[in-house]
Amino acid sequence: MKNYKDLIECKLLPSVTNPMRYSGSELNSITKQLSSVRLHGVLCFPDLYDIGMSHFGLQILYNIVNKRSSWALSRCFHPWVDAESVMRSFNIPLYSLEYFTSLRDADWIGFSLQYELQYTNVLNMLDLSGITLYSKDRGENEPIVFAGGPCVNNPEPLAGFIDCFAIGDGEETIQSICEVLEKAKIGGLSRHEKMVLLSGIPGLYVPSLYSVKKTGSYVITQSQDRKPEAAKIQFLKDEYYPLKPVVPLIEVVHSRLAVEVMRGCSRGCRFCSAGYFYRPIRERAVNQIYKQIKDGICSTGFRDIGLLSLSTADYSCISGLMSAVYDLKEQYHLSLALPSTRIDALSDEQMDLFEKVTTTSSLTIAPEAASMRLRRVINKNFTDDEIFDAVNKLLQKNVQTIKLYFMVGLPTENQDDIEALVALVSKISGMVRAKSKR
Repeated sequence: MKNYKDLIECKLLPSVTNPMRYSGSELNSITKQLSSVRLHGVLCFPDLYDIGMSHFGLQILYNIVNKRSSWALSRCFHPWVDAESVMRSFNIPLYSLEYFTSLRDADWIGFSLQYELQYTNVLNMLDLSGITLYSKDRGENEPIVFAGGPCVNNPEPLAGFIDCFAIGDGEETIQSICEVLEKAKIGGLSRHEKMVLLSGIPGLYVPSLYSVKKTGSYVITQSQDRKPEAAKIQFLKDEYYPLKPVVPLIEVVHSRLAVEVMRGCSRGCRFCSAGYFYRPIRERAVNQIYKQIKDGICSTGFRDIGLLSLSTADYSCISGLMSAVYDLKEQYHLSLALPSTRIDALSDEQMDLFEKVTTTSSLTIAPEAASMRLRRVINKNFTDDEIFDAVNKLLQKNVQTIKLYFMVGLPTENQDDIEALVALVSKISGMVRAKSKR
């Protein structure tokens, strides 16, 4: 197993605009003696470091696997064009940030697929690693290639390149994967034998073990065996979440402490695959979230906190949580951030609490569509007056900037809907300008 650290430091890092993307050694990153571990995997995010290090799922899986002394899990991100050019020129393969070894030398690698535009990046990362592109052509000494994330709801576009898809929640699945591969490695099993064992894990889909038939634009599995179903964890356990998240050495898209509040969504927006993919709703207790925030700010130095979920304002204990966070704000000078919020989500009391725990002067709301007709189509059933009331409520709480999320090109959209969008934004813009100091 070759270590490329010297070549990377001499040839790659001096030649790129942002070398810290490729240098590793971040605060709270975990390295072990690879000679003393039985299984080494690499989490691959098929996009830039700046984006991938903002993905909280990576932090969760990194924490879970590295807790086991016999396993090592490292990270890899897609390089920018300048770095890729240098790597190809000097024959530097894509490598893990923890060990500077080629991805090809790992026992397994796993891609997190967050959106379809990453698919070609997956193929490029495999090519940069020297891993055979097509699953059917891979040799016994090449790593098992996994893929997970929301895009594997429809795995077939990448079925020819991925050995095994992990569908659904990954916290228990990744532990089962590592247990199976560790035993298989010790037992000297073949690649096919490993695939058969992996196919028995709930949530795993191994395309090579299924026959398929293409009908028009659809690919249908023909096997009469057990159909893969998404894995679901019953509870969001404390042990899943890192006490010491990895802290990037550069500013990334979300440079803050990420804390998951709940998973799933009670709404039924028809356009939202995540609302269905992450069902059912599972909430964490306020004391669990409070502890993670307190431990996280002490181990990372972050003072900006992001409360993560599909709809954080729908968290049933949001008032109690913001009251608890207020105590930490006074002690550590914190600022709280919420993701985009439903029009009807926050009450006046909750807005008062939110104003106490954050220094932000902006908030995002998501009408999604500007006409009442089109909102009914996508099951966003609130009126224009409710939108204006929400904007007025925010302005009264001294919110200086209001961001609006709209979707363009929804089914049944017509010219009237587009004109309604222009009219709605114009009216809200006038309301904000009349009130805001900016």
